[in-house]
Parts: sequence; structure tokens; C-alpha cells
Amino acid sequence: MTSWAATELQSVTLRDARLRNRLFRMVDSLIAQPTARIPAASGSWAATKAAYRFLASPSVTPEAIRAAHQHATLARIAAQSTVLVIQDTTELDFTRHPATSGLDYRDHPKHQGLKVHSALAATTDGVPLGLVDQFVWVRDAAQMGKKRQRAKRAVTDKERQRWATSLHVTQHAIPADCRVVTVADREADLSPLFAAERRVGVDVLIRAAQNRRVDADTRLLDDAIAAAPVRGTLTIDVPQRDEHPARRAQLAIRWTSVRLCPPQHAKGRATLPHIPGQAAVAEEQTPPPGVTALRWVVLTTLDVTAWDDALQVVRWRRTRWLIERYHYVVKSGCRIERVHLETAERL
Repeated sequence: MTSWAATELQSVTLRDARLRNRLFRMVDSLIAQPTARIPAASGSWAATKAAYRFLASPSVTPEAIRAAHQHATLARIAAQSTVLVIQDTTELDFTRHPATSGLDYRDHPKHQGLKVHSALAATTDGVPLGLVDQFVWVRDAAQMGKKRQRAKRAVTDKERQRWATSLHVTQHAIPADCRVVTVADREADLSPLFAAERRVGVDVLIRAAQNRRVDADTRLLDDAIAAAPVRGTLTIDVPQRDEHPARRAQLAIRWTSVRLCPPQHAKGRATLPHIPGQAAVAEEQTPPPGVTALRWVVLTTLDVTAWDDALQVVRWRRTRWLIERYHYVVKSGCRIERVHLETAERL
């Protein structure tokens, strides 16, 4: 019987069959014991040594393994007419592993680890299909403390370029007959992402993070939203979070057309395009006492001209929790931050 790993990663390109077979055995053993460290999951000293040799081998690259999984993901995407590609960034904290070389600072300067940006494909009903793109990197220590200089640096020099790069990768990997909608949270509310070149059938759906200027600088986004009428209400189930119990919330829905202006500090601003789009808003009218009202402002290049369009945007935006759960499972379910390896490259 063919194992799951041998099926999922069957297209992997490695130097020889022994490396392929070792990969399949390692993945299957880690699936069987996802919380175990490599020695415990391997089951024997010989298998453990073989696993460490595999990870240290110059013939094995993470790109080759990801490419095989991406190939299987694209096969699942082929059955869809529309696919959501949900992007997000997380951190892996290896501060407790001071002997691991090649790591650098995270958002907290006294912690060290890796940054991971993932693009997870899912059906419009929220069924995960797999990763279409993933980028793992170590921050440059020379950039620590230079946050105030970011506005003066080209977008391609900044970590935020990963959003547009992932959009570029996914729209070229996914067949042209499949509609692609990139979904992301506030961190992706970036003018270069909205202005990025997109093929026909590719759109973005981003939760707004800033009260940006719209409509030829004549007003702010919040003012444009406030001027739009409420078109109806939607009742949703809100899961338990922190000390707040699960509940039902009634959201007022409104939408309006806007033109997104380039950033005020952008070089050559006068020549930059104003991007046409839609702002769709879901806002809770009567939250329980002591609970902050839900309010989602979504900017999208999708057409929103009717009630069903607005509901679709709200529902697709809610699928973003899938990538949060994926990263949660990697860290808390598979306990990847407990893995002890000698170098960042092997991690």
C-alpha cells in the first residue's frame, strides 16, 4: 500500500531513489507522531541518524520538497473554478536553541528564529487544498532598529514585498481558467499590492488597515464608507475567544466604489495610478456589554454591485482563519519550535 507521503510528494526531484524513500519515511513517521521530536518519531537510532543525514545533505533542498507538494496542490486546484489563496506571515521562535547557527532577530529583538510567509489555497467553501507558495527567511541583523527608515527604501527592499511576490507566484502557477482571489489581513493593505500586475481572473480581497485617501484625494476611506447606505444585515456565529463566550452577531452590510490613491510619500506620486476598487463593510450594530463591536472593512478588486456580491466578499474574508490555524498547527500541533538542528538551513 502506497503511503500518504509517497502519493503527495511523488513528483519530488532528489538525487536518487534512496533520498526519495527516506523523505517518504520521515514524513510518514512525523505524521504518525506529530508532537514527537525526530529521534522519537524515527523509532530507532539507525533511522534517526539517517534522518539527520538527510537534513544535512546538500542534495536535499526545501524548494524541492515544497515543489512536490505544490504540484499535488495544483492537481487539487484543477477541479475548482474559483480558488481562494490566503496569505499570512508568522514567526518561528528558536530562542531556546542558542547553539543553532544562522538564526537572527524576530519582531522581539531579544528573540531569534525564522520568518515564514505562506500562501494557502482553499475552496470557496473553506476546504484547504495545500500550499501554493511559501517563503522562509532570516532577517538581516544589519537592519535591526531601522524601522523609521523604511519609508525611504524601495518597496522591493522591504519585507512587505513578500505579499506581491506571492501574488505573482500564485497567479503564474495556477491555470488561467481558474479564478484566483488572494485573501489577506491588515498587514497586506499596501498600495503596491493593489497596483501589482494581475492577469485576467485574479483579484485581491484585503482587510483595510488604514484610513487612506480615495477618489482623487477628495476624501478619506472612512468618509466614503459613512456616506454609503446600509443595504441589509447578516447574522453570523462568532466563536469563543479569550474570555468572551461564543455568540451570534448581527452585521450591517454596506459597500461603495472607491479609487485608491497612491501613498502620500510615494516617489513620483503624480504619475502613479489610482486603483479602482470596492470597499465592503460589515459592522456589528449591538454588541454585548463590554464587547468591542465587530467591524470589517474590506478593500477588493472584485465587483461588488449587489447584495450577493457583498455577502460573498464577507464570507470569503472569513476564510482567512484557515491560514492562522495552519500556522497554529505547525507550531502548537507539530511543535516545530522544539526541533533541535544545528543550522537555520536544516530547520
